[in-house]
Amino acid sequence: MNVFVLALPRLTIFLLLLTLLAGCVSGSAQVTDASRHLALGNPSGAVVDVRQPTNYLLLRNQYVVGYHRDRGIPNWVSWHLQMSDFGPAERYSGSFITDQSLPEGWYQVTHADYTSSGYDRGHMTPSADRTATEEDNIATFILTNILPQAPDNNRGVWAQLEEYARAVVREGNEAYIIAGSAGSLGTLAQGRLTIPEHVWKVLLFLPEAEGDDAARVTADTMVLAVWMPNDNSVANASWQDYQTTIRCLEDLTGYDFFSTIEPTLQDLIEGQGCPDGKPYRAMLPLVVDDEPAPPPPVFAGCNVDPGPGVAPERPVRIVTVDKIAETVTLENVSATPINLDGWRMCSIRGGQDHPISGMLESGTTRVFPGPDANIWSNSSSDPGALYDAEGYLISYWPD
Repeated sequence: MNVFVLALPRLTIFLLLLTLLAGCVSGSAQVTDASRHLALGNPSGAVVDVRQPTNYLLLRNQYVVGYHRDRGIPNWVSWHLQMSDFGPAERYSGSFITDQSLPEGWYQVTHADYTSSGYDRGHMTPSADRTATEEDNIATFILTNILPQAPDNNRGVWAQLEEYARAVVREGNEAYIIAGSAGSLGTLAQGRLTIPEHVWKVLLFLPEAEGDDAARVTADTMVLAVWMPNDNSVANASWQDYQTTIRCLEDLTGYDFFSTIEPTLQDLIEGQGCPDGKPYRAMLPLVVDDEPAPPPPVFAGCNVDPGPGVAPERPVRIVTVDKIAETVTLENVSATPINLDGWRMCSIRGGQDHPISGMLESGTTRVFPGPDANIWSNSSSDPGALYDAEGYLISYWPD
């Protein structure tokens, strides 16, 4: 009896939280401040109407869901991300939460439906995007925000892109993100929980500011889109390998992303459709006779001189090296911010690393100070070579 009395307050608090998060309000989690997640549009025109079971709208403070009753997973989940969404809350450690707010008679997916399936319970709105409060973090574990995701996808390329988005936001931006699924590889829970064949995501970034965000979008606004197979073939890949255009994703899903943006601007930021029905090639460089260009040289030590003429000079180029001040100036010549963590700049004559890290925004230059020691030769030629985190030569500076 004493054990029960001691445990009762914690259990009561948990149940109260659960009621607040997944409580029934006319069969939907209706809240008052979910509108920020749809400020740039409702991709499928989902509505809170039980007569629309394959395109049903679930509204939460933390995100908005376009839900498919017959698949048991979201068609899409949309959320707005800004610095105030990050905080001290720890990752929720309990079982994933059945969504009791679904209309009466609809199947409610459970934590056990995934057990021993070989698939992760894959978040759409990530736990790490909602750490301002414990309630916000717990909400990401409600199973209408979850779908069966291949482990090497969920823990690899998908997680990489999630972390990249947070890094961009931490640089003073805000993001509108929509993630979802398509197709079928089979089902779990006796046919009531679909394993999607593909997962996808679109992202739009703006400098954090007050006002009408749709009106702040310009032709230079940063957008990203990915379309990934939901299987373990993506192991050891990077999310950039699956980068495509927003227009291509619209062609593949039938959705209309960012529909509140002025149509001419929409056309500019959404890009072209899928080339030859191959979505992964939509953002890749053109090739001649279908033969890919050879990869740039791979890092083999800072004392190895790859020589001029073999670096792609993209997505970042070396502007200059000030050998007296021991600084390197780099320019991001791509259309997206670049995370330089893990990159290395080499003083080739000295065979030494010049440390490089942090975000470099699109179209901007930045000066990177060197270490305390002198590594650049002031009295003789000392070319420099810049390598990315995977070790590929990116840019060369012929001194």
